[in-house]
Amino acid sequence: MTEVVDNEQLEDDELKVDVQKEIQVKSGLPLLQKERAFTTNLHFFPCPEEIAQEKTTDVMGKEYFRNLIWSYSLGKIKFSILGQADKGLPNGVVSRLIINWIDNEIIYNSKQQDKGNITGGYKIKWSESITEFCIKNLGLKKHGGIIREIQSQFEKIAGITFQTTRDNKGALEEYAIPFVVEKFFRWRNVESEDSDEVSNSWVVIHPIYVDYVLNRNFYVEPKIVKLFLRNAEGIDLYKYFKYIANRQKSTTRIPLSEIREKLGWTGKTDNLMRKVSGIIKKIMEHDKSIKLEIIKGSNQWNETVIVIYKSDMLDH
Repeated sequence: MTEVVDNEQLEDDELKVDVQKEIQVKSGLPLLQKERAFTTNLHFFPCPEEIAQEKTTDVMGKEYFRNLIWSYSLGKIKFSILGQADKGLPNGVVSRLIINWIDNEIIYNSKQQDKGNITGGYKIKWSESITEFCIKNLGLKKHGGIIREIQSQFEKIAGITFQTTRDNKGALEEYAIPFVVEKFFRWRNVESEDSDEVSNSWVVIHPIYVDYVLNRNFYVEPKIVKLFLRNAEGIDLYKYFKYIANRQKSTTRIPLSEIREKLGWTGKTDNLMRKVSGIIKKIMEHDKSIKLEIIKGSNQWNETVIVIYKSDMLDH
């Protein structure tokens, strides 16, 4: 068997963390077949996907990747994701499903008393091939393309750094953390006909991210996510709208220009309007716990806004 080993530990001693909990994952009910799946509203990855793969050219005309930064706002907080130059940023549906699955593992393997008491990272260990595990537990069909995509997106996710601010005893402070503090991946060569990659791969998730998930988790309906397996924007907006509907104290209005920024939309506004309208229509047809509405020219700048009604204000 031809295999590629990727073993990385951050050299900066200040970023090394102790492991608070080890999670030996096992195959179970696939993520998209569960009644509900825990997640956060954290992850807006680049759409369209070319943004995540951007190359630039030096003065001699040689192409190379550069460190990409993807930024957007969550309420009053600016959030950025920094990708490694040789890997780029996570993108596409598979990356979103992997992160959603990781969020679930953090929630299901934590106790109530863990909330607010995270002092170390969570180590996630696979006793079988990561690729086979993802295919079974994310509900994906196995073929060469999906195997390459799983490996590529895992490497990108394991290489990202989050940059944002957090509330530290009433004061906002800036911080940057690697999503994965330490990792050990063993991939098989996809072109090889030999058996799949060997087991015992693992990652250590940064404690600040673990704490974020435990404090800001909510759940979405996997059956709705399944509607957008060819539409990454749909997954991001569904989670975003659902989070706002569950957590906000009143009806929320989001300008279409803000949606454009979060999605990185580079096309015409009319096309964005049609896309968002189609996503909202699907969500409303299949999730009766959320009410969304598009109103044209309704704010002080005569912009189109998406209205998200608070969940407990709906008539059931």
